[in-house]
Amino acid sequence: MNKFFKRPSTIGSTKRKLAGSSAIALQLLLAAYPFNSGAQEARDPERQEIDRNSFLPLGVYWPGEYSFNREPEEVRWQKIDKVLDGLSEQNVNTIWITHLSTEVAAKLAKHAAKRNIALVASNLELAFENPKNREGDYLNLPKETLEKWGDAPAPLAWGLGDEPAPAYTDKMAEYVSAWKVQKHPVTTVIMPVYVETEVPKLVGLNYLSVDIYPFFSDKNPNGPGTHPASVAYFIRESKKAQRVAAQMNAEFWAMPQIFQEPWGPREQDEEGNIVHLPGGGPHWRMPSPGEVRWQGWAAIACGSRAVIYFSLFFNIGLKPVDQPLPPELTYAVKERTNSGSPGGILYMDGRATPQYLAMGGLFKEIQPLAPIVTKMKPTEPLATFENRRNPGDIVETFETADRKKYLIVVNGNVKEEAELVLNVSKDLAEVRDLKADAKVRLHYKGAEKQVRVKLEAGGGTMLQLSLRE
Repeated sequence: MNKFFKRPSTIGSTKRKLAGSSAIALQLLLAAYPFNSGAQEARDPERQEIDRNSFLPLGVYWPGEYSFNREPEEVRWQKIDKVLDGLSEQNVNTIWITHLSTEVAAKLAKHAAKRNIALVASNLELAFENPKNREGDYLNLPKETLEKWGDAPAPLAWGLGDEPAPAYTDKMAEYVSAWKVQKHPVTTVIMPVYVETEVPKLVGLNYLSVDIYPFFSDKNPNGPGTHPASVAYFIRESKKAQRVAAQMNAEFWAMPQIFQEPWGPREQDEEGNIVHLPGGGPHWRMPSPGEVRWQGWAAIACGSRAVIYFSLFFNIGLKPVDQPLPPELTYAVKERTNSGSPGGILYMDGRATPQYLAMGGLFKEIQPLAPIVTKMKPTEPLATFENRRNPGDIVETFETADRKKYLIVVNGNVKEEAELVLNVSKDLAEVRDLKADAKVRLHYKGAEKQVRVKLEAGGGTMLQLSLRE
């Protein structure tokens, strides 16, 4: 039996419980963009139109209960706008919003669209996790939701809930069909363990979103705790999701990890950092900036057509827990240990983390490559590593319809810069680094041709290959 996930993880229940959270802090978000759907939309001359054939969603999952909803209305929207401004500055073009009424989400869609941010809308009324929907009253919800949405920019997709359990998959399939009648794209978040067994039942799903969280604490029996195990898990599950999505004529959307989840006794310091108390510890740990970059590039290399990090805000650290972890969970700390990070991508008052800035830098690198990424398909390999020094080093070959060839290369060293040496096809005439917009020198080792690429910790790039005729 695979030791990973032999105990149920809490992330699914945590996501569901977020809807009832009473935590005070930052929140809300959403985003939307015009898409030729049934919803009416007001045209804003300052807003660019999205080209659905080249748009690559790069963004964050934002639990809507963190939307300043305890503030007076005017103040609330001022704070929402400030968060949206910051996301725009960090090159975010998509927000997955949850747990808002349809009317509030639609208003947020208008605010986000002014910043060229699109929305995946998983609203409170339409989410399948709503007990009412699970009882079968959901077949009229698509039409009702669209009526409430009004003239707000239509989302990239409607999110139908998070992590449906196998017991609900058949009903979820009916719900997907109800949305397809309205000719609107839909998605839902699936746990990796259910991708092969439950997803094929969801005929008509446009985007298969999989939350692959690879960074557990060391010595944690519930998941990979070492770097080699973590990166292997992320690559394996991403490729599996891409394969299943392709079989369904859908796109794979990756939801990587920028959060931490403490188990057992904990508190927060005055800065908002999670502090583990004796008997408690990090179940999921906060990834480093290098690990943030690596997940994004690795997702693209493994076939994802979106990178949407969980979670912009994650307020689990506020609730004190007295019960220590069971003895078999040996990652519990023996003395007070400050993690140095909040629960999510931002502190609850909106302050940036190093992970937030790393995400923004990653998106800045990937965004110009979107017209290629959205069209490329895996093909026969044209490069291998001379010496694969780090677990997580990746090189994958892709082709577009015009028969152009590309490599995605990723540095598995998440702590420091590394030079990756690739053995390439003898037919290779020229290599261009599209991220750097520069020609790459070809080296020779005997009769072999080589390419050397220097990448920052966890970084990646796209190389365009020109072959001899």
